[in-house]
Amino acid sequence: MFAHTRDKVDIYYESQGSVDAPCVIFAHGAGGNAASWWQQVPIFAKQYRVITFDHRAFARSVCSTDQFSVQQFENDVLAIMDGEGIDKAALVCQSMGGWTGVRLSAFHSRRVSCLILANTPGAIPSEELLQQMRNLPTGSDAPPVSSLAISAQFRSRDPQRACLYQAINDFTTIAPPIGNLMHPEVFLDAQQLASFSVPTLIISSDWDTLFPRELLEASAKKIRADTAHVKDAGHSSYFEQPEEFNAIVAGFLNRHIR
Repeated sequence: MFAHTRDKVDIYYESQGSVDAPCVIFAHGAGGNAASWWQQVPIFAKQYRVITFDHRAFARSVCSTDQFSVQQFENDVLAIMDGEGIDKAALVCQSMGGWTGVRLSAFHSRRVSCLILANTPGAIPSEELLQQMRNLPTGSDAPPVSSLAISAQFRSRDPQRACLYQAINDFTTIAPPIGNLMHPEVFLDAQQLASFSVPTLIISSDWDTLFPRELLEASAKKIRADTAHVKDAGHSSYFEQPEEFNAIVAGFLNRHIR
């Protein structure tokens, strides 16, 4: 299915589970798309209406470079919700998807029952995040996002699923300009951080080299979020340790979805 945005981008999405159940929307990272959540959808669709989607410029949500804007991410999710008649949803966001979830929660809080940020600070500014982005390799010698998104330990332990991760990542054939995730205008300002009211959980993991635990705990303090930690996983904890990840998410959803 496709949702049509105000700037005429078609956002691909899928809906699983009962349309009468509370809704949970999963927002993928820069190394994925709607298919990334294959280890979550069958589990959560038993209790919730589950929506997955491709961010604009990823996989089936095709758009031009000129139409790619992180500041449109939250509006793309609203287009899906409005098209499906969904008044409120919980958001589970990984990496890049955290920018979608944080901005939607800040600017449209009544539409969000709770927010889970998996291995991402999203649009929460901090000196720790700025320093981390300065330290990451850039230029022609920089490794691709997909090589940072799953840990070396996971590649060694489970080469079949690591291969699947890469195959899903390759659905996106033209690399979107995700560098503008760090544009100052994308982040919440001090007043928006102070008034942030959506119940939030931030999940970290042992081997995340993109957003380490200390950085994410600093982000959590900015919006008074709860924290949780997944052992023996890299940046994509949802993919590497799905049972532990799903249990953490389920517990938070059960407390905050009524």
